[in-house]
Amino acid sequence: MHKQHFYIILIITGFAIFLAIPFLSYHRLSSEHIRQAIEDPDRQELLTEELTGLFDKPIGSWRLAGELGAAMSRVNLRLAQSRGLYDDEIEALVGLMTTSGLSKTDLDSLLDKDKAALVDSYGNWLYGKIFDYPEEAHQQLTTLNHNLIQYEILPRQGFDRYRQKAVKYSLARASLQGPANGNPLLWSLLSFGLVALGALGLSLQMLQEPPGIKNNDIFRHPATSRKWLGIVIGTFLIVFYIVLYFYPELMTAWIRLADPLSMALSGNPAGPFFLYGFMYTLSVLVMGVRMLIKYRFNRYQVVRTLSVMFFQTAFAFIIPEILVRLNQPYFDFKNIWPLD
Repeated sequence: MHKQHFYIILIITGFAIFLAIPFLSYHRLSSEHIRQAIEDPDRQELLTEELTGLFDKPIGSWRLAGELGAAMSRVNLRLAQSRGLYDDEIEALVGLMTTSGLSKTDLDSLLDKDKAALVDSYGNWLYGKIFDYPEEAHQQLTTLNHNLIQYEILPRQGFDRYRQKAVKYSLARASLQGPANGNPLLWSLLSFGLVALGALGLSLQMLQEPPGIKNNDIFRHPATSRKWLGIVIGTFLIVFYIVLYFYPELMTAWIRLADPLSMALSGNPAGPFFLYGFMYTLSVLVMGVRMLIKYRFNRYQVVRTLSVMFFQTAFAFIIPEILVRLNQPYFDFKNIWPLD
């Protein structure tokens, strides 16, 4: 077998293993995972009641994300119905707002203490104001009740969209089962390692070529000439980043692969953007080696490539993680002037 074909097989094998890992993984949720992911006991109890039917059952990432979202939406609906203004309370307040006008004393007499305090905080501008039409007063109270639910009740007692995203990811990661969870280092080497090894092997083949910068076939190669390979790779990278940013709970198997390196650097499990930083840095290093070999007779290109490899690896990736291990604040060195 030709060496070039061997290295291409390594790349394809590593990438295939990487793609297969999520399909070989599943989740097994338990009440203990909920207690670990959510600190508030009331939220724990409410969500546990909604998810009891899923406990200790194998479930895929997509279904788990959907079930968690639906469960938290049901919790929010229960809270909105029980902690927001009841229909009879709204009608009683409408009666006051169309006759004598609303006052804090009225709130204290009609509503419980917590609910009266919330309505006072958001609706004190209604005090003393008399409405000519009940429909107008009802509309104002309906809007007020909606604001109470969205900006007070759900953020403090339920699951707003930010908390939903965090809880989905935490529970998906905690309940992960499969090869990536059992031996992340091995599967990381079999995926990232094989791809990097194959790419480096292909780059080393250029050492056998004569000196000089060559751009052979770049306008005909399927990866560099707006053909199928470049389109497939570009589409995959775009979709990968979008899912990683907005739906990290679907990528916990891949994120788990970066745990060994993250634990070695910062002492913490890997997160979505550690995986992104690791993959980006690995790409810079592998492509940097290719650039060094290709432009090895050009001192400017060598110095430029080495500087990019060093600053990406040290300042953008490793040093911020080491700061965390030293109990210092995480600092994004690349997000400073003039790079900001």
